[in-house]
Amino acid sequence: MVFFDNGRAMLIGTMSPDEATPEGIRVGATDVDLIKAYGRPVCSAVQSYQGSAYLTWIYDGLFVFLEGSPRRISAVVVIPDGAASYLCR
Repeated sequence: MVFFDNGRAMLIGTMSPDEATPEGIRVGATDVDLIKAYGRPVCSAVQSYQGSAYLTWIYDGLFVFLEGSPRRISAVVVIPDGAASYLCR
């Protein structure tokens, strides 16, 4: 998934376990994997998407949806650097 703003790609997301960040984070990874790779998130929140509620963790440059127990990543979204401070207000 790619989301555009004024013709410019702003968010790039995936729900496929075949793609990963340079640190190896992909759909299906656990919250523990995420903390090992990136540390603690800048902030977290509960978001509604397509009628379901998801725990989201926001990092500088990365936004992840988590669900289940143990918590597993269900979607990864690359966001612009600096967007976390805006999203975490």
